[in-house]
Amino acid sequence: MTSLISGFSGRVGDVLLKNYGDKIVLSAIPKMTNRVLSAKQRERNELMQEAILFAQGAIADPLRKMQLALKFGIPAGKVYRKIISTYLLCKGDDEVMNNLVEV
Repeated sequence: MTSLISGFSGRVGDVLLKNYGDKIVLSAIPKMTNRVLSAKQRERNELMQEAILFAQGAIADPLRKMQLALKFGIPAGKVYRKIISTYLLCKGDDEVMNNLVEV
């Protein structure tokens, strides 16, 4: 049986498979319901949610998404990622973001 799962790690049903050297360890999936986020983690999560909403709005129109791809010099499939990363780097600065998505 170990040869079937050797080299595999990850979740299988309600079990987590981990590889430590030549040993395979089975463990329970960590319960995240009672975790307490720090203030910094909560701020970062909120910033990410804002970035997602901003990026979704910026690329909602397929024509605008193509225009932004041309402006950035990247494939259309990477425009969303570019907007998200820029939003996170500038911490949502309105002036920077409005200049970024202006076509």
